[in-house]
Amino acid sequence: MDALRATTLKAGKFAWQLMWTGGAETSVADTCPQTIVSKNECAVTLRRLCNETAPPQTRGMMYALNSHDPAKLLGLKEDLANFLLIRGPYAWLGHGWKGCSRNYPFPSEFNLDYGVPVDKVCKETAPNSGTFTREWSNAHISMDCNHWKPTIEWK
Repeated sequence: MDALRATTLKAGKFAWQLMWTGGAETSVADTCPQTIVSKNECAVTLRRLCNETAPPQTRGMMYALNSHDPAKLLGLKEDLANFLLIRGPYAWLGHGWKGCSRNYPFPSEFNLDYGVPVDKVCKETAPNSGTFTREWSNAHISMDCNHWKPTIEWK
């Protein structure tokens, strides 16, 4: 798979299977992607992904909303904040594939203009604080992993 990825990218092409959906840095896309940042591993995951060499910055990223039933958007604010904290230049946020017979709503929050990242990557507010922030041109994004509390403040 690594040889196929390198050849495809060298040719200036892209394939859905090249997207990063979490896990190991070299992992390939999953047809049923999961949420990348979870409540139990929030700080550990964000510490790993808040750097310029992390997969969200070096690969296209697919971030699936946290819901076994796509009609019930569980943790939409948490997913959106974490997505905006870690996303790189090429990223997708939405539902993983749950079958043809499902309802896949489009949240109104996806129509809002968060702007462009001002900060290259997210950062922890202090060593081991468990709170991560990232400035966007139209919003300040933060996640308090200690309380699993996202904040999106408009500028």
